[in-house]
Amino acid sequence: MATFATNAREKLFSMAIQFGFIDPISRRNPTLESELSNILVLRHQHNPPLIDWSKVPLLTFKPEDAPNENGNASAGEEVESADFFRTALYVTAEYPLFAHLTRNGQTWASKKGDVILCKPGKFVVMIENKLDAKYTGDGNHLENGQLALQAHYLDSLEGFPDRYLILLSGYEFFSNYWNSSDLYRLSLHREKSEKRGVKLLLLAWEDIFAANKQL
Repeated sequence: MATFATNAREKLFSMAIQFGFIDPISRRNPTLESELSNILVLRHQHNPPLIDWSKVPLLTFKPEDAPNENGNASAGEEVESADFFRTALYVTAEYPLFAHLTRNGQTWASKKGDVILCKPGKFVVMIENKLDAKYTGDGNHLENGQLALQAHYLDSLEGFPDRYLILLSGYEFFSNYWNSSDLYRLSLHREKSEKRGVKLLLLAWEDIFAANKQL
């Protein structure tokens, strides 16, 4: 499985270069997850934005079998467009204050949300960019894992009628139930617990690359 993840990851970085999804400042190509996240923010902040969000779909889940908290799911149908992202007033990568802090100052095992987009009074979006890296803290635990804690944090925010936790990865990862199953299981768990305030959706790098505009 590690070989699959490595190959899928390298395909995405090659695709990023193919579509010109590179650092607009240094002109360097991305080689790390964190670099992809920061390039996403920089290209969004360009005036005009270098990403046409109207062409980027937000996806739901396609379960492998009958829904259950131990089941698998790949990416499903588009539920809405990410076009509203373009209206965000604040866009940042790994913002340190946007998180719960423990008594010793740690943020979910020192892990922040990878990309934050928000428009006060309207929406807040936390994007977790996940390729082949592991989750921090308690992994994919449905109450104390990284995604669960991020959803809990979004639950606590006021002044945002629409709240999103989005897992960003690649279609090859999704088709092999890599990470998409974790968010799917969390969505079922939260539904069972009647925690419906945060929308849990998927986003694919391939769609972002295809919507990238050249300088």
